[in-house]
Amino acid sequence: MIRVLRYSKGKTKEVSNFDIKDAAFYWIYCFDATLKDLHKISEKTKVEIYDLKHVLDHQEHPRIENKKTYSLIIFRGLLHSTNNKKIS
Repeated sequence: MIRVLRYSKGKTKEVSNFDIKDAAFYWIYCFDATLKDLHKISEKTKVEIYDLKHVLDHQEHPRIENKKTYSLIIFRGLLHSTNNKKIS
């Protein structure tokens, strides 16, 4: 699953179709992302697929990596299911 949040001029909103060509900040939330999802993100953002594959690795440690054209933030946190049956 992919959710994209766009922050610009003090406002945050979820966007469904994103092209990162403006000066806004984007937070791309990936949960159980597929390789197809990662390729879509890579195509839209120009982030290397190699960097995005780390998102799928559950052993990957949270980190921030600054590249020439982007910053990669890998964040791990608890998620609570709405049906109260699963915490991951």
